[in-house]
Amino acid sequence: MAGLPSSVEAGADARLAEVLDLINKMETPEYFLEVQHRGTPNSAIPVRELRDALEKRLTSLDMNAVDALCKAGKFEALPTYKWSRDGLTLTFRPIPKSAQASPDARPIGINMGGAGFIAPDQDIRDSIESKAKKYGTLPLPLLVAVNVISDHCDEIDINNALFGSESFVVFQEPDGSLHEGPARRLPNGIWFGKDGHRNQLVSAVLISTNLDPYTSGIETPLLIHNPYATNPLPLSSYPLPQSVPDRATKTMKRIDGKRATEFLRLPKPWPPAHD
Repeated sequence: MAGLPSSVEAGADARLAEVLDLINKMETPEYFLEVQHRGTPNSAIPVRELRDALEKRLTSLDMNAVDALCKAGKFEALPTYKWSRDGLTLTFRPIPKSAQASPDARPIGINMGGAGFIAPDQDIRDSIESKAKKYGTLPLPLLVAVNVISDHCDEIDINNALFGSESFVVFQEPDGSLHEGPARRLPNGIWFGKDGHRNQLVSAVLISTNLDPYTSGIETPLLIHNPYATNPLPLSSYPLPQSVPDRATKTMKRIDGKRATEFLRLPKPWPPAHD
């Protein structure tokens, strides 16, 4: 499956760079702006509209209260402003300049240290969800490709995203003792939710982790078929690994295939060593 043309990727990167350049040029004498972005814009971004909305939000803040939170180390309690448009989500958080070394520094995007939750399964859900209904009703199978950019994603996260998060039920007996019941999945998956089967137009997901030209000899994408697809994706001759529904056992069955390095006929070692 071919990736996006380089011109499309370059266009999205340029639009995102335009937004970040706007943030850097904003006159904000009291604070820096931490900027987090998810996704890439599919069309031109209304920069003036974004700037006006951001400035309105920032001028409404009590910067003394924000400064107090920062000095107390309560970074998770700092106010945020989220802005979304056509595939791109930006989250802004003000950081008082009083917490920084140079009060004359420009407002660049920074990341505060500290622990936090990593949720690659939710990122995968969001990515697929954004494509699931984008094209309307289709007469042919729809394949969504996802490249997870994370060092903390494995098949458990992928299955949690598609079929629902794993959970365990613990029962308490009258005597106070506890015992674990059967494992089950929460109804929060891409393919199964509170009302049953969902996103049936997505026939399959081709998913990989940190895939780029340098890791293409190491990482092999996995094709996972939707067991409830309206238009199943028939790929009996597909050469790479895939996970298909087994109707007899009502489970997913893994079918081994070629590694990406074999399929692409890459030289060994890959990536090549540099002198």
